[in-house]
Amino acid sequence: MAARQLVAFHFPYLATPAHREGSTEPEVRECTVCLDQKPTLEFVQITENCPHERNVCSECAQQTLLSTLNGVNWNQLGCMSANCGQVLRHVDMRRVATDEIFEQ
Repeated sequence: MAARQLVAFHFPYLATPAHREGSTEPEVRECTVCLDQKPTLEFVQITENCPHERNVCSECAQQTLLSTLNGVNWNQLGCMSANCGQVLRHVDMRRVATDEIFEQ
């Protein structure tokens, strides 16, 4: 039985305050793809069924979608988060992809 190829992705969001009490700095976290520290608002939910917080930034999600779609069908894309295993559905692809990427 051939292994199904999935391209990793990630995202349900565990809500956290955008600002800590007494601080004007937005909360940041590290993207697991580019390893940059970015504001939490720049992280996206890839699938509706992911059991983890958002940990891939929007820019990395878009770049991964764009580069992966050249060699894989969109319905073979999986969450980028390690050990997640959730597969993108049409509704997930529509939410995450730019119009240009979605049309491909």
